[in-house]
Amino acid sequence: MMKASFKKSCQQKRLTWNCHKSSHWMEFMKESLKRWVLLSKTLPIEQMSADRSQLFLEATLAEKNRGLLPQDFIQDAYVKLMTKRAEKIGLTISDYVKVFLLQICDTPGSIVIYLALLRSYGKVATMNDISFVFPNGFLTRDSMEKLWEAQCINGTNMIDNLSEEDYGV
Repeated sequence: MMKASFKKSCQQKRLTWNCHKSSHWMEFMKESLKRWVLLSKTLPIEQMSADRSQLFLEATLAEKNRGLLPQDFIQDAYVKLMTKRAEKIGLTISDYVKVFLLQICDTPGSIVIYLALLRSYGKVATMNDISFVFPNGFLTRDSMEKLWEAQCINGTNMIDNLSEEDYGV
């Protein structure tokens, strides 16, 4: 309801739907983001497998010891997506977080969801931060689908339209 009336008022003022600088839009996005993050905490998770736990530990230790990553990793298309998306929302993520997310995400959408959830907790995401944001495991495929559907508002993706200011953290 709120979005439809806001869209109408934007049209009346001859503005486009991208009038995301207005206070109404920003408040709507902040509230939508809060509800979305709260939803993520209620959805089922899955415990890490032995392989995933091993990867998590290796990435955490490599990050702490500042181990080097291969150059071809940095050129990977999903890594470029993560880097650009993280920059857009004001999130600094380590290469080790990128390595780990590549292992648990099977679609670009799941990468975007995890980045949005990490950003809702702060501006920097390390392996240590992941352990605090997801202390009991990671979202199941069904949970990811529910989160994706929940962030779709009138045919647009909320998390695609969020900017650094919308997170408020």
